[in-house]
Amino acid sequence: MIRCLVVDDEPLALNILEDYIAKMPFLTLVKATTNPIEALTLVQNGAADLV
Repeated sequence: MIRCLVVDDEPLALNILEDYIAKMPFLTLVKATTNPIEALTLVQNGAADLV
């Protein structure tokens, strides 16, 4: 499984990417956020393989 983190300031883009990730059996969504500081913390902690 590839752990994905989605970061975008557009809620529509977040929703589209969340739906796409949910349909892919080899992807798992760690978090979808509009907060870049939260995303940076997750990346630094190694929570995601793909941003």
